[in-house]
Amino acid sequence: MLAKGYGRDSAVIALGGGVVGDLAGFVAATFMRGIPVVQVPTSLMAMVDASIGGKTGVDTYLGKNLVGVFHFPAAVIVDPQVLATLPLRQVRAGIAEIVKHGVIADEAYFLEVASSLRELLDYKGGPTSDRMLAVIVKSIEIKADIVSRDEREDGLRKTLNFGHTIGHAVELVSGYSLLHGEAVAIGMALEGRLAESIGVAQTGTAEAITKSLQAAGLPTDLPQPFERDAVL
Repeated sequence: MLAKGYGRDSAVIALGGGVVGDLAGFVAATFMRGIPVVQVPTSLMAMVDASIGGKTGVDTYLGKNLVGVFHFPAAVIVDPQVLATLPLRQVRAGIAEIVKHGVIADEAYFLEVASSLRELLDYKGGPTSDRMLAVIVKSIEIKADIVSRDEREDGLRKTLNFGHTIGHAVELVSGYSLLHGEAVAIGMALEGRLAESIGVAQTGTAEAITKSLQAAGLPTDLPQPFERDAVL
């Protein structure tokens, strides 16, 4: 960008999934001490989560997102029709974050998503359906509301990390062979069990989470063989 003469009157457009959005946002945040970024997410994961909230970051060999900065986008443009180009595995991965939003913020939404999974994942148009559009909009509303009340993750926003504390470790130890959503699904299932065992979640919560993730075709336990000590 410097070599091509870009200046402070430039902007960065992030066209792609979560990794592209994070990297583009990081570049925009640091180039000339900050220029605008426009997020144009093309994966379900990026639409409902990665593009919303202003977190940018790049991975290091020690872990995910360890180098980054908060830099809120000037705009986020979501077109669900591009989901028709995604492999089903990528759509399933995005469902993990949608389930997360329901669990942490809206039980009715969680139950609606759980009952709609077959339709949402139907290869003949589920990802581009009106039902998927409504689900995407609701997920964006949930995340945007939480972020607006705690932009810098001093309190409430930490709930968005549900599934990620274990999930990021699982993702790293897998050598990134697991998609982010798959690792988060494992994290949510395990953290749900943990929450019940220490008395901070109602009995049955973990089972409800696990059943919905399994219905979406997502993993809910550590793949075998797996280095549990490395995850810890």
